[in-house]
Amino acid sequence: MNDPIDSATTGNRRDLAAYWFTREQSGAMSAAERQQFVAWRQADPLNERQYRHVQALWDAAGQVPASRLRALGYAAAADHAPPAAAIGSGHRHAPGFSPGRRRIIYGMGATCAVAAVGSAATIGAHRLWRGAPDYEAAFSTNRGEQRREQLPDSTQFDLNTGTTARVQFYDDRRNVALAAGEILCRVAPDPNRPFVVDADTGSVRTLGACFNMRREGDTIVVTVAQGEIELSAGPWWRRQTTRLAAGWEASAGPDGIPPAYDNADVAAKTAWRDGQIVFRGTPLSEAVAELNRYLDQPVLLRDPKVRGMRISGIFRIDDPGALLAALPRIMPVQVQPHADGRAEIVAR
Repeated sequence: MNDPIDSATTGNRRDLAAYWFTREQSGAMSAAERQQFVAWRQADPLNERQYRHVQALWDAAGQVPASRLRALGYAAAADHAPPAAAIGSGHRHAPGFSPGRRRIIYGMGATCAVAAVGSAATIGAHRLWRGAPDYEAAFSTNRGEQRREQLPDSTQFDLNTGTTARVQFYDDRRNVALAAGEILCRVAPDPNRPFVVDADTGSVRTLGACFNMRREGDTIVVTVAQGEIELSAGPWWRRQTTRLAAGWEASAGPDGIPPAYDNADVAAKTAWRDGQIVFRGTPLSEAVAELNRYLDQPVLLRDPKVRGMRISGIFRIDDPGALLAALPRIMPVQVQPHADGRAEIVAR
């Protein structure tokens, strides 16, 4: 069986830990390989830590009942035990080194092992594999609500309306999972711990910058106010990555990253942090969609005669009704109330 990881080319610390652990357990490691292995473990404390994480995962996988491994499609150790004649005959065999456990290390990874096996021992190994976070918190806002948080590294973390995010800090990275909504991150610089915001179909990575990230379904829009960020998106087999500097904006989704553009209206895109909605020649359809993010009862805009009309102005987020009240004075429209509490904009 060929090793699925090339130690000469991979730069992933966890992959290398899995590679060296598998080589050691196989009993086929040469003297030269052992020297390389020892040197790798001693080169960086994080290498040693990742190696111990793999050891813990391996031990946990050994506690999984054989019947459960077989049910999941993983052969148990007993299924590949050497014949009795081979034992004690000089044949080197690592006890329990079955494809089932090897695949838990290589193919499945810690996360899938936790989901599939579900044992307490494997859950503990999963935490060791990634390392328990030094800091972890979940944040959310209701419709129309804004929230500001100061993270332990002095990063300023603002959440706009209808946002859900989880923050996890490790000794070598700072992670944010954005499930929905919009955030403005003023990231404290740290050259040793990248700050990564993951929104499933796209992610942002920086060592220190100020950027706004908005998620709507599978699409994200990133606007950079200060510094530089790296935006990645698309399926793993053709992942696209681009760098954005201050004043640049780009969208991203499952299919990748369309061309970015500079001279973005950063002030307008980040005005929500100051409680404002800014429109500058914005089509009324887009303006109403933005307004509806903050309203309990959405405004209806079904009349095709008014959807393309453009509006400019600055309005308060905490007083979205002011926009509706102003529309008939600045545009040839009227606002019709509905019995269910909603309002509809129609041509006058």
